[in-house]
Amino acid sequence: MPDNSIYSGGIAMVKIDGGKVRQLREKKELTQLYVATVVGVTTDTISRWENRRYPTIKKENAVKLAEALEVTLPEILEQEEEVSEASETEGYEQEEEKEEIVGYGFQDFLKRNYLILSALIIIAGAAIVIGWWYMNRQEASVTARRLLPQHAAPGKPFPVVIEVETKAENPFSIIIKENMPHGCTMLQSIPPSTTADSTTSTIKWISKIQKNKTLFAYTAKTDPQLGAGMMLKFSGTVTLRRGKGVMADIGGKSQLEITDFHWADTNEDGRIDDSEILAAYDLVGSIKGLDFGQDKIEEIWASSGYRWNEAKHEYTVLP
Repeated sequence: MPDNSIYSGGIAMVKIDGGKVRQLREKKELTQLYVATVVGVTTDTISRWENRRYPTIKKENAVKLAEALEVTLPEILEQEEEVSEASETEGYEQEEEKEEIVGYGFQDFLKRNYLILSALIIIAGAAIVIGWWYMNRQEASVTARRLLPQHAAPGKPFPVVIEVETKAENPFSIIIKENMPHGCTMLQSIPPSTTADSTTSTIKWISKIQKNKTLFAYTAKTDPQLGAGMMLKFSGTVTLRRGKGVMADIGGKSQLEITDFHWADTNEDGRIDDSEILAAYDLVGSIKGLDFGQDKIEEIWASSGYRWNEAKHEYTVLP
């Protein structure tokens, strides 16, 4: 396949067909907000691309745009196509011949069944409108809640869980965007994140959900140099693929305090008792493949307690 890239200042650029981009987006019932979130640009930028105000864009953005539209890159690139007049005329003449053959019978049929056909069209239109309204009403009921420990020790891992719920029966796509506070680094995510930007501490998932609860989880650690008492704030949004481009904030807990205690030690008494280890497993134990430090939790639970070693930035388990 030939490379359509144009290089400007060392950056690969490509020409996109804005009209085709809009047509594909509307055909797949994607909102400009959804596409903008996938590509990592604003809705104004998507609008400019579709209106051909910026026909040439970065190739990396074009690749993301094609992914958002669920097509290949060549399908959105501008192409010059020539259609011969002979082909168009031939096709037109063939259509005229068909009309001459069946025209009278079809028109007669329309006259005799006008009322029935009108009623069927009205019913079909109403069904489409009701179905569209119901689908979007269901999608608009999406809610998201963050489950977060109340504290964590500096430089030590802790889990975060995002619960997403909807009443919609049919599966549909969403984007989850989680913004970690400055000083946090993601270690692992389940399911694997679609993108993770270490410079902005942003995690994104593009996933399909349907009725009931879907879990998205990750583990992170804080900067070892953060001092006790500091409060870290988390934020995030859920963007729907269809409907009116609904974007909802992720609710639930949003703050985590830096302390000298293990995140599973909820009452900060220097040990993990039965109720605390059960609470830790209730939070993340059912998420297969997530390493939330269960070995250390069980080691502390089986001992008489632990102490925080400031010099080593580690827990010292007591006998």
